[in-house]
Amino acid sequence: MNTKETWKSITGYEGYYEVSNFGRVRSLHISSKGKEPIILSTKSLCKGYPLVYLFKNKVRKTIFIHQLVAQEFLGYVIGGDKVVDHIDENPLNNKVTNLQLVSIRYNTSKGKRKMGNYPTGVCFHKRQNKLNSQLQINGKVVFLGYFNIDEIEKASDFYKIAVENVEKYENNKQFRELINSLYSKSKNSA
Repeated sequence: MNTKETWKSITGYEGYYEVSNFGRVRSLHISSKGKEPIILSTKSLCKGYPLVYLFKNKVRKTIFIHQLVAQEFLGYVIGGDKVVDHIDENPLNNKVTNLQLVSIRYNTSKGKRKMGNYPTGVCFHKRQNKLNSQLQINGKVVFLGYFNIDEIEKASDFYKIAVENVEKYENNKQFRELINSLYSKSKNSA
């Protein structure tokens, strides 16, 4: 078992960022305090999966740590026919030895476990104490809205409408407005 931390350039961000087999991401921009690369801090959105923001040419990309590790160490293709699975089911353990590429079907069936039985695209946002509906389009997390706990069906409907209309995505604000409008129309016609 490899106990040494190994760093690889992130595809598309060569010379800017690297990811390690331990699940850490660092910026190669030299800090004002020294010559060592800076380890990026992470954020967590849905179900505790840590993510980072990568910047290049003033454009920000949001990406999950486990996807970066799998991309560089396991050959994972974002948007491909495989997804990244945490073997020990701990979303904070992003070491390459804990990740595997599996089919979407396998991952979904395995996923009906501890972290809450929410429909696909819906999760509980601890800080807001609300449900959060979101999806990924071209590797970018698209936030669809917050919902009260008793609005789980509405949150799920937003996700389903978004998936059905993903080709109409231009930007987050426009897409949320479109989904809101389509949801309202579907409820008025029912």
